[in-house]
Amino acid sequence: MAKTLLQLGTSILILALLGFAVGPLIRFSTKGGLPRPPKPISEDLWNEIIGRGTGVSLLGSLERFFYLAAFWKEAPILIAGWLAFKVASGWHNWSMIVKLPDNLEGVDQIEYLRARSQLGSWIFHRFLIGTLANILIGLISVILGKCLYTIIAQYLCRVA
Repeated sequence: MAKTLLQLGTSILILALLGFAVGPLIRFSTKGGLPRPPKPISEDLWNEIIGRGTGVSLLGSLERFFYLAAFWKEAPILIAGWLAFKVASGWHNWSMIVKLPDNLEGVDQIEYLRARSQLGSWIFHRFLIGTLANILIGLISVILGKCLYTIIAQYLCRVA
């Protein structure tokens, strides 16, 4: 029991430390693709519109813990279920709630198409990179948590 708790505690510590890299990774990997506003929409208004909502960091942290628990319990069906839920809720959110209009009055159609395309690509890549990073961090944390305990225990047995 103590061994399992130490392994789990180590895994959670690794998860928390690696979790600090997700935000910078997403920002770095999508920085070049930050969508420009269509003319004549101001940059400030556009950034306010496309800015991330509240709770995004908390959701990412909870998601990492969820993946750690699923890997720890060797329950990939939980991960598959969560990913299906993310896709379905994301689809519903974008198709029903925040769907962009087909055109904007006073905005050139080609310019608007460019902005919509950039925005869609930017959001999609952020979604995929964040999700994959969280899955990998959950998996790596479990593997390292279990392995580090074994390595340290073997080392201490040799020293003693």
